[in-house]
Amino acid sequence: MPPEIAPPPAPAPTPHHVQPLPIIIALAILIIAGLALWYVLSRPAPPISPIGESPEAPLVLTKEHLTDKGPYYDIDAAYPSATPLAESASVEADAKAVASMKAFETEAIAQFKEDTGVTHLTAEDIQVQGLSKDRYYALDIDYKTYSSLVTLSFVYLIYADTLGAHPNAYYRTFTYDAATGVELSIKDLFATGDYLAVLSNESRNRLPALVKARLGSDPDPDMLAAGTTPDRANFETFYLEGPDLVLIFPPYQIAAYAAGTTELRIPRASLGNALKPEFR
Repeated sequence: MPPEIAPPPAPAPTPHHVQPLPIIIALAILIIAGLALWYVLSRPAPPISPIGESPEAPLVLTKEHLTDKGPYYDIDAAYPSATPLAESASVEADAKAVASMKAFETEAIAQFKEDTGVTHLTAEDIQVQGLSKDRYYALDIDYKTYSSLVTLSFVYLIYADTLGAHPNAYYRTFTYDAATGVELSIKDLFATGDYLAVLSNESRNRLPALVKARLGSDPDPDMLAAGTTPDRANFETFYLEGPDLVLIFPPYQIAAYAAGTTELRIPRASLGNALKPEFR
């Protein structure tokens, strides 16, 4: 009889409880990454806040200073080293705006020194004026920033103490188109040629109650009328903030010195078609 041949051994069974762990981990990572990507792409983009509009993040700019100090005078003038126009308009627009504001201050300082003669005081001047380390001429120029959806404004307060009965306050405003960086005049906001009549009427209707609330009595009607005639000089100091057009009336323009500076806020929506569409 031929020898009996033994069958080959059966393969060892694969244990069902042993899983290819690295493959499972890789699949899990891919699934998680895919879900994360879907979430990010499906979310709406966050809204972009206009310049300086967020009260939680007020506009803060680095200030440069022009200073001049002598025995009987002290001058300090602040201007921004850069503006948000560099991002909203262009680097060139930013540089031009900064140069314009600096030039304004340089001229104001020169005019102050010429008017007061502080750089060539005589011994008689010093005696007559009673000048000392505690009594001296002073010029301080500083600014605040305001914005709307389409503009950026710098409002300068020029505070001059020329040793009179009281210091004097003046204003100079710079308002820029945020998209182009072009400086805007009050005329540039309006679509109508009779914009001065519109501003005159609005001011005469709104100011009496505002001034009365501050003084406790009615303002002098002749003084208020003279300060709100339809002349450009009466309305060239302005800025835009949020939905409002704000007109600045310094002391003596519409009321007595005691009334101080009056800022008249006019909702731009109330001006309707008198404004250009982009400023309504």
